[in-house]
Amino acid sequence: MSGVGGRAVIDRAAIERLTRLGGAPLARQMIDLFTEHAAERLDAVRRGVDGPDVKSAERGAHSLKSTAGNLGAERLMEAARQVEAAAAAGDRDRVVALFDPLDAALQDALASLRTIHEELDR
Repeated sequence: MSGVGGRAVIDRAAIERLTRLGGAPLARQMIDLFTEHAAERLDAVRRGVDGPDVKSAERGAHSLKSTAGNLGAERLMEAARQVEAAAAAGDRDRVVALFDPLDAALQDALASLRTIHEELDR
């Protein structure tokens, strides 16, 4: 699945790797866990954007980055990496500027992962 600029929304090799490790049930479980906790992680970033605790944004972005990497959500992983770095540097203005692209990358990843989940169910 391609995204903006031809960069994959989901690198299918990551899903294939999970499937090789634990079959379709493991891949589905990892997708389910990601989708279940994604909003909570984005909310942590949002708290860093909306409030004085930019470290909350760093923690939320770090968590999104790590889990996105496990599922091959490349654009999301990169967007989260940028937010994490900006928050670690205390650059709240940059975190604010990066929030909408992070949210968009997350929504794209979630849509792609839902499709992949359905394919794994077949």
